Formats: sequence, structure tokens, C-alpha cells
Amino acid sequence: MRPSPIHPVAPDVWDPCHLQLTSRRLQLWLDTALVFNRPWRELNLTAEGDDQVIVHGQEGPLIAFFLDKPTTPEELVLAAARLKARTAL
Repeated sequence: MRPSPIHPVAPDVWDPCHLQLTSRRLQLWLDTALVFNRPWRELNLTAEGDDQVIVHGQEGPLIAFFLDKPTTPEELVLAAARLKARTAL
């Protein structure tokens, strides 16, 4: 995964990162440092092209992720929508 910042709230250190999707949050890790951590209820994900996912927060677009195969953007967007619906209660 190759993230790139869109919004100034997002961190500006973009070496190879690890994206972690939990049942309640989206987290981005750089080695052992947690650099991005947001609950699903605050996020929306959209797919662009064959390999890009845009994470939107209340402030607007936050981060663009360029995904490596075999994950497709549509799969990640669908999973995020399900997790957001589950945590919206």
C-alpha cells in the first residue's frame, strides 16, 4: 500500500505503511507508530480507478491509498461501509 496525504490533518511521513481495518477504526501504522486512527463513523471511502481508495473525513478528503493486488478498491469500500453501519449505533 502506498498512501499519500491529501488534507493537512493527515501525517506527512509516507514511507511504507501498514493499513489496519478493525471493527471500529481505520488505522495507519508506520513501523510501530500509529500515525492515523479514526473511527468508522467519521469516515467515508470511495474508489477511484483500479487501485486507488480515497478516505474522506468531516474535513474533506484525507488520504489516498494506492492498493497492491489482490485487493480491489471496491472490496475495501464495501468492507468500510459494512463496518461503518455496524458502528453507527
